[in-house]
Amino acid sequence: MSTSATPTYLHYRLRLQSPAIVSTLSGDPNSAATQPFIPGSALRGILAARLIADGVAEYSDEFQRLILSGNVRYLHAYPELAAERSLPVSSSWRSEKAEPNRALDLAAFSGNIDASIDAEDLGRVWAEGALVSVPAPFAAAAASAGTRSIAAPSIGSRVHQQRDRVKGRPWKDPSEQRRGALFAYEYLEPGQVFRGVIQIMPAAAADIGRIKTLLAAEPILVGRSRRAGYGGEAEIEFTGQAQREYENVSGSISRDVARGTWFRAFLASACIGRNPMTGQIDPTSLRQELHCRLGGAASVERTRWTFETAGAFNQKWRLEVPQVRAVAAGAVLVLKATTAIPVSTLQAIEHDGLGERRVEGFGRVLFLEHSDDQQPIRLHRDDEQIQAEGGGSNGLGSPSAPHRQQLDLLERRIVLAAARAELDRVAAIDLAARTRTRPTNSLLGRLRTLFRRAMDEQAARAALANLRTWCSDDDIPQALKQRAREKLDRCEVGNEGLRRWLRRLAESVQGEAGWKVLVEASGNPTTLTGLAARSHLISDAAAEAVLHEHSALLRVHLIDAVLAALARLNRRGAR
Repeated sequence: MSTSATPTYLHYRLRLQSPAIVSTLSGDPNSAATQPFIPGSALRGILAARLIADGVAEYSDEFQRLILSGNVRYLHAYPELAAERSLPVSSSWRSEKAEPNRALDLAAFSGNIDASIDAEDLGRVWAEGALVSVPAPFAAAAASAGTRSIAAPSIGSRVHQQRDRVKGRPWKDPSEQRRGALFAYEYLEPGQVFRGVIQIMPAAAADIGRIKTLLAAEPILVGRSRRAGYGGEAEIEFTGQAQREYENVSGSISRDVARGTWFRAFLASACIGRNPMTGQIDPTSLRQELHCRLGGAASVERTRWTFETAGAFNQKWRLEVPQVRAVAAGAVLVLKATTAIPVSTLQAIEHDGLGERRVEGFGRVLFLEHSDDQQPIRLHRDDEQIQAEGGGSNGLGSPSAPHRQQLDLLERRIVLAAARAELDRVAAIDLAARTRTRPTNSLLGRLRTLFRRAMDEQAARAALANLRTWCSDDDIPQALKQRAREKLDRCEVGNEGLRRWLRRLAESVQGEAGWKVLVEASGNPTTLTGLAARSHLISDAAAEAVLHEHSALLRVHLIDAVLAALARLNRRGAR
């Protein structure tokens, strides 16, 4: 295979900054389970959204080349293990129930049991004893001193309650119709690192820089339920380019396969196959496809595989992608070469993949050496992963790092929710209700447009800076017209003109100073100063830190609440 025809593999590290739900199929409509990895379809959708936001049309050549053509394939991002991208645990591995740190490779057993097999020889044909699944879904790509490290991502869970706004709880009406419900969500905990790969074919090699710029320019959002606190915010760091998806896999084939040699095909991701005769989705057609791709040069002797249902959701069309049965990642097919097979043929299949939906990361395959060694494999559970999941020996007063992050997240949600509720009350009762002359709703609505995108602290600061310019006394093009400023001046809020009140809240101070500005502008400092004492989860100091860190966002909330209350009063007066 010539170098020019070899695709480039762009490797990256993805670090979650907030909880993420990457949905998997679930039978309960009131629950959401997350996948233990970041699927390639998620990154593909992010890049498509950023192309459109950058002004690239959906029918343009660039969009077709990077998203739809298959010249760029977005492979799954698996947890980082031993500073490398991990692999799904082999389906042929089974742990001994009494010794979970040892595993047997069932691909090393023939499984051919017939009447001629003596009882004492049964152990050479199939594993004896009680076997269970390996207690982690991912393994290190390379063995270290004969030991394979295994790990599982840290997955948390949370219960949400949808309540009736009047009764404050879920209930059933006389017709047995539910009013409210309980929702259980699983999520990937923040702080975890995943390693992924983008496969770039030669036709799109010139777009590598463009892809890096689009994905690494700012944090990305992964997963669903962002309004429920699962932002899925993540940062991407590109770590380099390579000529193979995995370059350090133990047992990787690096030379031609001689006739009569046994070797393995290992699925690094799920594979969706289609029967060429019936045209129907058929995961077992993988055997036939592999036989054909090898040109009949090998026969499948053993299969150690499991199956799963693959599905997805198209955010653009708001439709579910049809669910199909697939061979699960980690499947092993043991083959025997009937003629010599060049290593270039195996590498070409690795580059191209198997089955359908390969642009989303499905159908990745690795060819490995085979051994009938039936000795147990030593497994090592990664120490850092164990501590992340169980918290080690920390006591109740000293939570583990992931648990501490969870507490911090809950603290922030509780404190900000209490602060917004109090600011809504202050805006409607203590400020807007005491005004006499109010601006028109068109002017109020124009001011509120500044805050539509103020969903975080940075965007809130930018909105306040624009508000300062709009309410300026200087006759600059960006400022409001003289008549609009006079309307704001005639409206008194907190014993001063509305425009002056807005300018005071829009000051550029941040942190504790910004919070003090908010307290003074509210006209009722006693209720706001007691927020931290009433609504904290960890401590008063932690709650106060949350308020100070989000002072610009809370000032935006108070301003928008006051403007909304004034607009409601105008509508009531019009009636």
